[in-house]
Amino acid sequence: MPVLNKIAFITVVYPGVQNYLADFFSSLKRQTSKDFDVIVFNDGFSNLDKFVHSYHQLSVQTHDCSGSPAKIRETAINWVKNQQYDYVLFGDADDYFAENRIEVCVDQLSMYDIVVNDVSLTDVAGVPFSSGYFSNRLANHSTVGVEQVREKNIFGLSNTGVRRKALTEVRFDSDLVAVDWYFFSTLLLRRKTAIFTNDTTTFYRQHRNNTVGFRHINEKQVLQAFAVKTKHFQCLSEFDPSFLKLANAYHRTWKKLKDKPNCLQAYCRQIEQHLDPRPFWWEEARVTENFYEN
Repeated sequence: MPVLNKIAFITVVYPGVQNYLADFFSSLKRQTSKDFDVIVFNDGFSNLDKFVHSYHQLSVQTHDCSGSPAKIRETAINWVKNQQYDYVLFGDADDYFAENRIEVCVDQLSMYDIVVNDVSLTDVAGVPFSSGYFSNRLANHSTVGVEQVREKNIFGLSNTGVRRKALTEVRFDSDLVAVDWYFFSTLLLRRKTAIFTNDTTTFYRQHRNNTVGFRHINEKQVLQAFAVKTKHFQCLSEFDPSFLKLANAYHRTWKKLKDKPNCLQAYCRQIEQHLDPRPFWWEEARVTENFYEN
């Protein structure tokens, strides 16, 4: 199929996402910018044609895919890298978006390699309850460098966009969980420029199937965060060896918290007191001796 539009909007669908697709597609239908293609990578969702036909006003392409979540994102990014789009936007199929999201993000991508927009949290029904989540700590139109997301993340595959020409071929470890964080970290390490905007928002749905959300701190969540960050830094160390020290430090802390319940309980109590009221993704895991008992 020839590319007519300059903008690709990439998403992945999968079994279980059907309850959220109406919000997803409806928000794309209402976009102030109309000249974009929706590229859907289908990981085993059987009723996709029904939704595509219901939103015939949208230009939708579908591609079947399979594999781990990391490998599916790898497939999507490598596919779009080889197309002729100018701009690539990402959106999770269980989220929905402000009407001006594509317009605002493309405007910023005319000046920067990467754009990351604010998020507004919603409940499982899609009702917003916390708007401007990242604006609590980030100024509108501020640039974002690799050090700002070295040990925490704001780049999700639902609130970001990138110039296609900034993309290189990617290879993601099958077990990598924080694919978005790793992907954008590598772009920043290649000196690609990024800007944050709160002129638009992604409505980020909070439900029990989120890989990562903004939840009350608990022991299971903390251990997961340490394990995820260990893997993240291990993968980044292949790109930049300086991350190996972080990987080892997070692994040692994960093991200590896992093996010593009293340390884990103390850590959770302390992190609740010290963590910012609006933490970034994975920020609940920190390698700081003050946060747990010896």
